[in-house]
Amino acid sequence: HSSYSNETGKLWPDNERLEYLGDSVLGLITNEYLYKRFENYPEGKLAKIKGRVVSEGALTKISDKLSLSDYLLLGKGEKESGGGSRASNQANLVEALLGAIYLDQGLNTSKKFILNHIKDLVDNLEKIEAIKDYKTILQEYCQKKYRFVPSYELVSETGPDHDKEFRIHVSIKGVVSSEGIGKNKRKAEQNAAKNVLKQLKLIH
Repeated sequence: HSSYSNETGKLWPDNERLEYLGDSVLGLITNEYLYKRFENYPEGKLAKIKGRVVSEGALTKISDKLSLSDYLLLGKGEKESGGGSRASNQANLVEALLGAIYLDQGLNTSKKFILNHIKDLVDNLEKIEAIKDYKTILQEYCQKKYRFVPSYELVSETGPDHDKEFRIHVSIKGVVSSEGIGKNKRKAEQNAAKNVLKQLKLIH
């Protein structure tokens, strides 16, 4: 850590150059993996997933799993303030390690290392997106292809207060339309968007 390097009169180099390199390698590997895995996702959605995959929280979990903080040399002040467990330091450790792996073993080994740690996270994100994000997928698709967003309209609201049923109509100007039903407006909108995506053959 730079705090240790400074306190020892720069006798030990800090990790910042390796962090810089590792950050770029991490971005390249993650971008390529997501690009190939999600062939139909627009750029905005890929960027959203990448942001989660390379977030400070995600990298901290990798650092914890590998116990990287056990090998981090900290200055006295940084150590006393809890720097060993600080999320930013943990994330930087992963980037520095990846930078070192890249320099020593090359890109293929770097890929094996990082993909081994992010594939499960991507799997979980994919499940979440598939369940909850049909509306966003449809909106981004329409913005890119048609230059406008779908419109949603409440068709009906029936049932007692404790057991409501909402029916939502979604339309893409002159292209396609559908309806969705749900226990709340959000769920009905998601189901409507899902039905349109099926009509457009963007999902099965």
